Amino acid sequence: MPAVPINQRIMAALVAGGMAAMTFSSLSVAAPGKVIAQKKLSAARGGEIRAPNGATLIVPARVMKRDGVARITALGKGRFDFHIDAPWKGVVGVGLPLQSRQNAIVHKIRGKWVIEGKPGERVIWTRSLSKFSIAAKIVKHGKTAFCFVPSPAVAACIAGVVVTEVAERAVTAGVKKAISSGGNGSGDSSGVTVLNQGAGTPDVSQVGQSIRDAQAAQAARDAQAARDAQAARDAQAIRDAQAARDAQAIRDAQASEAARDAQAARDAQAAQAAQAARDAQAARDAQAARDAAAAQAAVRGYHIEDVFFGGTWARNDPNDGTWFRNGNRPANGAYWYPNGLGVGVDCARAAASYSVSFADGRRETWNTWLHVTDGKWYPSAATREILTNGLQGLRAC
Repeated sequence: MPAVPINQRIMAALVAGGMAAMTFSSLSVAAPGKVIAQKKLSAARGGEIRAPNGATLIVPARVMKRDGVARITALGKGRFDFHIDAPWKGVVGVGLPLQSRQNAIVHKIRGKWVIEGKPGERVIWTRSLSKFSIAAKIVKHGKTAFCFVPSPAVAACIAGVVVTEVAERAVTAGVKKAISSGGNGSGDSSGVTVLNQGAGTPDVSQVGQSIRDAQAAQAARDAQAARDAQAARDAQAIRDAQAARDAQAIRDAQASEAARDAQAARDAQAAQAAQAARDAQAARDAQAARDAAAAQAAVRGYHIEDVFFGGTWARNDPNDGTWFRNGNRPANGAYWYPNGLGVGVDCARAAASYSVSFADGRRETWNTWLHVTDGKWYPSAATREILTNGLQGLRAC
């Protein structure tokens, strides 16, 4: 049988097995080479950036060696470049918006596209960053999944994958079945790029076991990385919670101190107000004492004398100038002042007019009323010592 090129043998095997070649999804993203998401991340805290179309880069805490910018760039044709502008070591998460459970994230490693994670997984964990895309259809043969290598013409399964190459790439959905046609063959470059083509075709069971071992090792590493990332997040959450409690304790202490200061200020103000009130009262008391002393000093002594009625009525106010005899109390009368009674007068004022008759027959109209220290009033004409109308030098009431 003439030798058949390896790429033709692979395509023949695909057709014979009823398998369809893998295609890459076409996402609505920005123009090729356009940055669609970027953010400066802290090395201590890590972080996440997300593009509007759902492309995501997750960097756990302390994976980066220093703070730096993480960036997602749309390259066109459903391809994306993920980059961290700082030295880093460990695992990071890459997410792409899968359209169905049959989609898978593919990673370009050393010029070859390989599937990362499992079909339907929207986020995969990887130790290297470069170009990523989405396998829109995963070629399967029964329960066998294959690695894919896209080329300008077709994407086909890879035959003759060396075990060490698979282990190094940690392909999570690798070759479980080798497609061989015997012999060495010589492949062309019309549509398939081959990762490694040895002198012979590897044993199917050995390749499958090696792939399973590599998958198990990668799954263990991914699980450990996830546990480490979760532990880091938990530790950071504990530190953040403690820092929040410490900050709250400081704020509470400051608020308590401020409250004490405010209370002390209010107490001082209240003390000052109380002292000012005491001082004002003392001043008023002193002034009242001075006024009382001055009033006492200004009191003059007079005697009651009315030759016609034998005395006069002490009045509650100076508003009625009518003369009344003893026994005929006026409306504003309080009690009777008899002739000869000594009274203390502290002030005088002009008020109701009244008529004054003299022994020589003269008649005059006066309006001066005297205020007695008992709080009553009487006409100044009923005073032995006063012969004329007027205040007589007394303080005006």
